[in-house]
This record gives sequence, C-alpha cells and structure tokens, in this order.
Amino acid sequence: MDVLEVGSGFGGMLDHLVETAGARSAHGLEPDPEMCRYVKQHAGPGVSVENIGWEDFVPDRRFDAVVGVSVLEYAARSPSPSPQEEIDALREFFRRAHTWTVPAASLVQEVTIAGPAGLSEKSAQGERNVGEDLGAPPGKPPELSHVLTAARGLWELVSVETHRHAWARTMDVWLARARRIPHPAVEWQAQFLDASQRYFELERDLLLTGERSVAHLAFRRLDGHGADSAT
Repeated sequence: MDVLEVGSGFGGMLDHLVETAGARSAHGLEPDPEMCRYVKQHAGPGVSVENIGWEDFVPDRRFDAVVGVSVLEYAARSPSPSPQEEIDALREFFRRAHTWTVPAASLVQEVTIAGPAGLSEKSAQGERNVGEDLGAPPGKPPELSHVLTAARGLWELVSVETHRHAWARTMDVWLARARRIPHPAVEWQAQFLDASQRYFELERDLLLTGERSVAHLAFRRLDGHGADSAT
C-alpha cells in the first residue's frame, strides 16, 4: 500500500505507516521547510516528503490511501468563512484527493470540529490570539455537516467517531509535558513554549465544555459516472 499524508509535520505518522502499519511507502506533504528538512535527514526506507502544500501538489503516481491530522481546519484559509465558503474550500480538498488516488482508495482525516455547545466570542478570540502567537495559518474548525456535504459524490463516508473527552485527556498530557520543559534561554523558543502551553490548556477546556470536538472520519473513494462528473 502506498500512502500519502497531508501535513506530515516531523514525520512521526510517516514512520508509523511504514514501520508498523504495513505500508510499502509513505509520502508526506509539508509546507514548513524546517520540518521537511528534519524528515529528510531522518527518513527510513519507504519514507519521503515534499515541501509543498496540498493545494499545489501534482502527484507522479496514485496512492492507495490519504491520511491527515488537523488539515481540514485550514482549508478555507480564513478564521471566519461563510458556510458556503467553508463547503467550497473543503470540496476542493476532497476533489484533489480524488485525483491523487486509485479506485476504491481510503481517505482518513482527524479534524477538530465545531462542538455541540457552540463557541463563545471570548473563546473564539482566544483561539485566534494563540494561533497568531504560534504562527499558525488562518483557519477555523469546520461544521461536521459541512465536511460531509463537501465530500458528497466523491467520497463515501465509511465511519465517523467523535471523541472530544479522549482528545481533552491528550491535551492534558501534552500540557503536563510542556510544563516540565526547562525555560529556554532563547527568546523565540520561550515565546513558542508559552504559546504552546496556552494552546493545550485552551483546547482542553473547550473540548471539555463542548465548544470544540474532534472527529475521526473514514471515507472510501467513489468511482463511476457520478464521481466523474463531481470532479
């Protein structure tokens, strides 16, 4: 199986796919040049990475599966897209993923979504502030219904599972680890560590209150006349 990861970061998932999950190859797309450099320096057999965003990716082969974590939140490139803008941007991701893959391919995405309790303006501003401090691109966790609408005709939903309480526990673990890191002497590193801690704490709280949730989505590629016309 040849797998494509969108937003591969420092390559942990790429390594897991080849070393543990049985993939023949795992190719990553990562727009951050420093992360790409790290992956290339430490890549084992079967692992590769490309310094590019998914919007500009043109594959030289087709993949059996596409995976990604925290990708769809940034599809619209806006902190406040309209519902239609959000659906259209998500649709473009699903359309491109369809062109990257073989028939009957799998698409798996882990995405932070709008929670059942709704997001207060204070929480929304807090997310924007910490996102800017972390240097994150503009984005917004989408409505789950918008994700499913965007995939219609291209990808068949196989399963969906929300697990905000489990993700809140993960955030708590990451926060505890970050707090044990000695205070860096370099100013930008200290600022990044502080922003990371505030992010973990904020997202943990939003998940616990239901203002945010996390969805694990699995799709199967649709083929035939309907899918052809959708692309």
